[in-house]
Amino acid sequence: NQSKPGALGGLDAGIRVGLGIEGVMHGGGDGLVFLDFGWRQDGPSTMRFGNSTVLEEGGQFTAAIPGREGFNFRFRMPFWLLPLDLLITSPILLFSPETYASMAVTAGLGGLIPWQAGIETGIGRIQFILGREIGVTLYGRGKQKDAILVSIDEDETALVNFKSTQLDFPFFEYRPFRTFSLDQSSSLVIQLNFGVDIPHSSNIVLPEGLETPKLRPVWYIGFRAAFDWRYYF
Repeated sequence: NQSKPGALGGLDAGIRVGLGIEGVMHGGGDGLVFLDFGWRQDGPSTMRFGNSTVLEEGGQFTAAIPGREGFNFRFRMPFWLLPLDLLITSPILLFSPETYASMAVTAGLGGLIPWQAGIETGIGRIQFILGREIGVTLYGRGKQKDAILVSIDEDETALVNFKSTQLDFPFFEYRPFRTFSLDQSSSLVIQLNFGVDIPHSSNIVLPEGLETPKLRPVWYIGFRAAFDWRYYF
């Protein structure tokens, strides 16, 4: 019934292109802009599709959300007042470059209301980043279809194929260390995030003739750790 909480873990890898000028104007500055393309592999969830204790021994096959893989995209851009406002107002650059440059500098320093400026501490750099970064993962788009077992009633279970789109919103970031040279840098990034996994395009595989059950969105809160290596051109 999609009402039981649980946990799952995943691993993703990606290549990103963008502009990295954090801390150029001062330590709290964040002019990071990037587009990331990658792949993600999730393990099975800890919760099962039913309440029987026998299901606990089924591993991958009886998980409410089985292990799956998907194409992963991430986008990050500072904003002046509202998320994506620098993208929406980019035509200003054609008519008033100085105005747009001023907005971009303000955005890089934490925004018009500078609550997203980075804070340097003795143990690393912390920053609130809600609205600056979004992740999108497309599951079920590969050759292998994603499938789950769904309890129709007490006596019947259906095998359902489905696709889903996951939206990920980081809201807090911590970088405990950073090393750099003239053209390279590396750092560990730890983020707290929340998001929603939206299922769609579902259909029953077995048994035939049953009405396809409605799959509800799954909301989550999570923790993400990443190794960020960059090469500057």
